[in-house]
Amino acid sequence: MPELDFNSLVEEYLLAQQDEHPIKPRTFHCSELGYCPRKIYYKRFLQKKPDLKALKNFVLGDLIHEKLTQMLEFKYEEIESEGRIVLYLPREDIRFAGKFDDLVRVDNKEYLIEKKSTRSLLYITEPLYHHKIQLMFYMKALGLQEGYLVYIDKKSFDTSCFKLSFDPELFNQVLKKIIRIQKNIDEKRLPRKQPLGEWECNCCPYKEICAKNLNVGDEEWISMTD
Repeated sequence: MPELDFNSLVEEYLLAQQDEHPIKPRTFHCSELGYCPRKIYYKRFLQKKPDLKALKNFVLGDLIHEKLTQMLEFKYEEIESEGRIVLYLPREDIRFAGKFDDLVRVDNKEYLIEKKSTRSLLYITEPLYHHKIQLMFYMKALGLQEGYLVYIDKKSFDTSCFKLSFDPELFNQVLKKIIRIQKNIDEKRLPRKQPLGEWECNCCPYKEICAKNLNVGDEEWISMTD
């Protein structure tokens, strides 16, 4: 057997597994709804592939989530995993699409579970806003009033679980936000920045063009995105 460079092997595999997922017009993924409006806007005109560090984190998170699902299956018989949902607003012609993690059925009652892996539970004292939004839209699509957010420590596999009730006021706030963003997209009008925090800007793949307030069609935008 020849000598193997496993770092190169991992990187080659991850890059080869990347699929092209063009965003469908007037469609928003539930996982992005809580993010900065400008980031959502930019993503419709300029999709950027995640870097290798992000891809490795995605894979590690997927493995952890799969193992927790296996543990749920060990305890409960009726489980639906990775179910797809779609919510449609006919008046605005806007769709919300997503894929929930687990739906557990016990004694004719359904329990929606959304899993998130994290570097440390020390910073998770309450559910993160964008995760709450994601869960709310899954609840709405499934007609449920409750759901669970489970955070899993990547190093220790310790967990922290939060039970959430459907919040119609919060749900409607996000609906209005997305309708405004779609109008910005239709008119190619740059929305204002509303990041969840400094961390979102630091991690944003669009931070360079955002810092210059560049918009679709600007001369510098065209030169930077060619």
